[in-house]
Amino acid sequence: MKMKVKLWTSQYFNIVILAFIIFSAFYMITAAFPIFVATVTNNPAIAGIMTTTLMTASLVTRFFASVIIQKFSRKLLLIFSVVYFLGTIALTFLNDSIGFLIFIRALQGIGFSMLTMLVFTISSNIVPKSRLGEGLVYFPCLQASVRLWDLSSPSHILHIFRLIH
Repeated sequence: MKMKVKLWTSQYFNIVILAFIIFSAFYMITAAFPIFVATVTNNPAIAGIMTTTLMTASLVTRFFASVIIQKFSRKLLLIFSVVYFLGTIALTFLNDSIGFLIFIRALQGIGFSMLTMLVFTISSNIVPKSRLGEGLVYFPCLQASVRLWDLSSPSHILHIFRLIH
């Protein structure tokens, strides 16, 4: 009887946990940021500009991310991207000016795009070829579970927002 190759190695488990943290942080700032901006500006339309900026920066970054991922160490890029993304979240609370917040939102889009590209690329290289389909399917399931957690508990996001302000 042929034994299955182990899928849940420590590397794979770590990348799944990292992806869970990344997606959770992203969905929290996606939900909380419009509330924050509307509170600061008293203009909910500005929140739409912020979301558009994030998505546009993320989309444009995807065109360059694959080239960058091929040229540099994925592990170093991953460490840098995590620190960068979390740093952009922290920078959000330094200044309330709209121009600064739009700039930070673009930086967050770049960071999130790089992180998602790296996580999926690294996971596809870690997963044994014989279990690639099974291994890669956990990431969309992970995203769905994080999204369901965020949707089922918007009070978490509002509570964190209230603690900060």
